[in-house]
Amino acid sequence: MAPITPLFLSLFTTLAFIPIFRGVALKAHIIDVPDERKVHSFPVPKSGGLAMVLGFCIPILLWLPLDRFVVSVVTGAVILTAAGLADDMYVLGYKAKFLAQISAALIAILYGGVRITTLGMLLPEGAVLPLIASLPLTLIAIVGITNAINLADGLDGLAGGITLMIFLCLCALAYRVGDAVTMIMGLSMLGALFGFLSFNTYPASVFMGDAGSQFLGFTVIVLSLKITQAGSALSPLLPLLIVGFPIVDTLMVMSERITCGKSPFIADNNHFHHKLLNLGLFHTEAVFIIYVIQSIFVLSAYMFRFHSDWLVLILYLLMSGAIVLLFHLADRYDVRVKRYDLIDRVIKGRLRFLKNKGTMLNLSSASLTYLLPVLLVINCLYAEDLPKPVTFVCLAGAIVLAGLLLIRSAMLIGALRTSLYFVIPAAVFFSQAKPFMLSGVNFTPVYLGACTACLLSAITMVRLDRRLSHFRSSPMDFLIIVIALCASPILQSIMDARNARVFLIQILIFFYSYEILLNGGRRVKPMVAIGMITSLLVMALKGGFP
Repeated sequence: MAPITPLFLSLFTTLAFIPIFRGVALKAHIIDVPDERKVHSFPVPKSGGLAMVLGFCIPILLWLPLDRFVVSVVTGAVILTAAGLADDMYVLGYKAKFLAQISAALIAILYGGVRITTLGMLLPEGAVLPLIASLPLTLIAIVGITNAINLADGLDGLAGGITLMIFLCLCALAYRVGDAVTMIMGLSMLGALFGFLSFNTYPASVFMGDAGSQFLGFTVIVLSLKITQAGSALSPLLPLLIVGFPIVDTLMVMSERITCGKSPFIADNNHFHHKLLNLGLFHTEAVFIIYVIQSIFVLSAYMFRFHSDWLVLILYLLMSGAIVLLFHLADRYDVRVKRYDLIDRVIKGRLRFLKNKGTMLNLSSASLTYLLPVLLVINCLYAEDLPKPVTFVCLAGAIVLAGLLLIRSAMLIGALRTSLYFVIPAAVFFSQAKPFMLSGVNFTPVYLGACTACLLSAITMVRLDRRLSHFRSSPMDFLIIVIALCASPILQSIMDARNARVFLIQILIFFYSYEILLNGGRRVKPMVAIGMITSLLVMALKGGFP
């Protein structure tokens, strides 16, 4: 099995089941209805968490030995998902949620062996926490972080994006210390989150609900404790930086509630994302800023993974203090963001004269329409060592797309996007084993030049095509960039550094170019569908008939 296979299987499973569960949620009325505390303006199904849990659990059950730790994680995830789903349907209240969280935490502690046994240099050398201190401390940590991620789920893409960065960091750390179990679990979660976020970035068509947010929080802290408390060289205080922003947010909100004489468990509008909106930022801008803050925490955790525990603690306190201070000053002095339409007035204004000239636009559109599918098919032709599950999925996907294309179904665009999220990483990854050779000639430089041409064509279309005036960058774009920056240590465990960089660059180009192409005119949709069907069939044949 290729180490990246769990990610692909998890990604496909999540993408496939989200539309199914979304339809069920609408019929069962499992939806998030807007109120004075919510920032969305229309009812949204709360079923994305169920698809993520399936996407996470299936690769684990297939590829990991069912030891006590793995069983405890899956069991805890199932308990919290069931309790979260019940809360999404019937609003159980915080007491029932705490009961489920404590139950899941005790299973991880008592059966799975997850426990905080050391605080590193904060204790005398060689000191180990006794059970009477270790057990309650671990219980508080698991329940606290589970709630912290749950409370962070306040804007489209926020909790999913934050935890995606966390699991990127955990995968990179697991690779560094040789923890295969944590790495496979992290890769499975990355696939589930990436699939979910394709439906959850602003404006979201599905929410994860409490079923998803509690499951994410539990998995985050359990894997963080496993990798830092298992006798590795990593600092045992790293979870402070790994989880980072959600901890600060939760502690700040609860402190404010207690100070005001309120229950710390009663929901309000005092989270940091609410404060950012009150500053005058747009929804996507608030999410983007929190992504940046969390990415700094995560990158700090990776950079200082082997440093002094005191340094990790001081760094966390300084960063957290700076965040709290900035928000306090903004609130005290009633700071509001002044909006300047700089891009529209300066950049777009200077490019407006080009819109009257259709030659460049037509050339760019034609380049993407015909060249991009060819490049993807080339990757499929050179793909090697395809796992059987990937080939079966490709064959099934080709049949579904062909059927939707023939009947001209409105579901074609959604099916194309789902296929892209699966085929692009798979095709590019499995074609990295050797250079693109034809009759003894290496035409890899020509291929990379064509990729660059596609990227330039995509940029040109965004600037010149009026039909793409609605196409805007979103926090998901930032997440993709963070993935590109943080994934290298993971990829280098299965390919050399140069191929890892080329892989990431190709992924970025394909995703953005195809997204722009799908947002273009209707005439390009059949060509994209035909190219995707061809790519799927090629991969199915390559895997079935080596």
